[in-house]
Amino acid sequence: YLNPSISELNSTVVTGTRTEKDINDVPASIEIIKKTEIQNTPFVTTDDILSSIPGLNIDRTFGLTNKSGNVTMRGLNRNVQSLILVDGIPYSLIDGSASSWNRINPNTIDKIEVLKGPGSNLYGSNAMGGVINIITKNPIKPFEASASAFYGTYNTFGGGVNVGGKSKKKFYWNSNFFYRKSDGYYLVQDSLRDSTVIKAYLAEYNGNIKLGYQFNENSFAEIEYSHSYDNRNAGSRVFEEDGSYNKYISDFARTRYKTKISDITIDINLFFKNENYYKQSEGVKKKTGLYTFYNTETYSQDGGIWLSATKPIKDKNFITLGIDAKNGKLNSSDIYRTSTDTIFYKGNMNYYGIFLQDEANLFKKKLNIVAGIRIDMVQFLNGDFGINSPTLVSSFMTAYESPYSDVTWKDISPRLGIKYIFSESENVYVSYSRGFRASTLSDLCRSGDVEKGFKIANPNLKPETLNNIEIGNTFDFKQKLTINTALYYSIGNQFQYFVSNGDSMYTTGTTMKPVIKRENINKVEIYGLELSVHLKATKTINLNLAYTYNHSTIKDFGLMETYNKDLNGKFLIDVPNNMLYAGITWHNKIANLSVDYKFKDKQWIDDQNTYQLPTRNYVNLKVFKRFNDHIQCSFTVLNLLNKVFIDAKGLLSPGRYYNLELTVGL
Repeated sequence: YLNPSISELNSTVVTGTRTEKDINDVPASIEIIKKTEIQNTPFVTTDDILSSIPGLNIDRTFGLTNKSGNVTMRGLNRNVQSLILVDGIPYSLIDGSASSWNRINPNTIDKIEVLKGPGSNLYGSNAMGGVINIITKNPIKPFEASASAFYGTYNTFGGGVNVGGKSKKKFYWNSNFFYRKSDGYYLVQDSLRDSTVIKAYLAEYNGNIKLGYQFNENSFAEIEYSHSYDNRNAGSRVFEEDGSYNKYISDFARTRYKTKISDITIDINLFFKNENYYKQSEGVKKKTGLYTFYNTETYSQDGGIWLSATKPIKDKNFITLGIDAKNGKLNSSDIYRTSTDTIFYKGNMNYYGIFLQDEANLFKKKLNIVAGIRIDMVQFLNGDFGINSPTLVSSFMTAYESPYSDVTWKDISPRLGIKYIFSESENVYVSYSRGFRASTLSDLCRSGDVEKGFKIANPNLKPETLNNIEIGNTFDFKQKLTINTALYYSIGNQFQYFVSNGDSMYTTGTTMKPVIKRENINKVEIYGLELSVHLKATKTINLNLAYTYNHSTIKDFGLMETYNKDLNGKFLIDVPNNMLYAGITWHNKIANLSVDYKFKDKQWIDDQNTYQLPTRNYVNLKVFKRFNDHIQCSFTVLNLLNKVFIDAKGLLSPGRYYNLELTVGL
């Protein structure tokens, strides 16, 4: 388990076309992070690994204590606008909740494929900005095992176990367990700290088991189950022993069968997810001095089936036909303990899609064309929002009480990409794609606290679309110097965006929160540049550079009369104009060394562009030594220069973080 897997020796990808293709044949911007690169990268959580890819904005303000990481693509500002897959199965929750990267054990990852730009032609809603596919490893030996233990800053400790094997009869299995606990740190500055401020501690574990059987070279079946527990304190406590916290208990199951009948490859995936979310919030309102205490209980379930069939035509064309269906349902309640209020909301979402794709290889595979189209239908059903026994805490929201009308949306997502391969060292592509994303249950029917303020539900929220054109080039000089560039231009229509109505209110915290609502903005304009450089300077030294420029603005607000303000020309919130990543890895006999630098430009955090988060830059370091094929030791330092910044709510980012890890494998 300490050695790179065989799959690292090639550049085959599946995310760009849902079929196995050489990355050089796909007319799209696709990046691969291989297992060896993951081993070399200074990181603690899986989303940190993605920082080396241009076009991706990774935001984990509070480090390990974040309940979820925020990953956005190409000038968009919401993580739900990009689809997260694990082994080709949706990891993103249908209800609109942020994907919890904490539940993904990085020791199980074989590689990560990233498709940048709309992927709705294959994956439907939620792939409007792109697709991230995390592919886990399968065992290749009769028996494989590894165990790790680590200790870090904030009294952070834990470890993991991986065990698996593959028999001569082609049966394979894999199981893993991961655990982490930390005392955390104080999110509030010393000068503002009072008796209610505590360290934002955390405790998490997850376990997984996968069973499979390889019938022959073209046919296999596998089944998988995982369970995870995640509890993160919010850094405050008044009277309750556990203070304010967020707790997730999740179960995930999937099964896959892939076979070849004659010359037709059939791939069937079924999946089911269940997540129970518990939140406890307590605080003293600064204005009135009143104590408030409530619990949130949310139950969500997702499930679905993805089916595709691919047939070659004279070795020049590959036709793929697919059908997807999935369902998500949610039931949530805010139960106030210091008043009689109980606020509830619920709803169902059904997604149905059919897609057709043609991959053509012409002129002795010099010209590759991928054309596809998908039709989606999304249903919002049984939506409801209500308040039992309202008091002053919630009476202002009674105007939004109602069982909501059922709604059906339909959309068509085409894609056309053309790539010309000049030689083994150079190619160029141009593509057009349309992205589509339906509204989420959270935006449609939930009113309550969110990170940006106090959100009011909008049951009339329409789906958003994104039309994107791009051109890209790859230059590879003798596999020593690789340069990838991409230019893109996108227009977003009916763009879903938080708009403040000018009011503010106290909830459970000590500061007032703006009252916001997710609205459809007529049009946004996004354009940008991506550049990545990979240089093998010597046999032992590798250099990587990734630069991103984004320009994301509101082109046509369309709600000036409703909100009595003009946002035309304003920049989208949470989108930095410039991002830079630079890394160097040096392998030597004494110890391997990896150092990287990350820079993120200023970004606006309010719709009228009155307040910006400052620029952020970090230096990270990792020293690791493999003593033989069985033992590896690593020492990681994140934020080496100990740079700390304050976010919009006055909370502190973590300082320098150390992590020492020992891994033993068979």
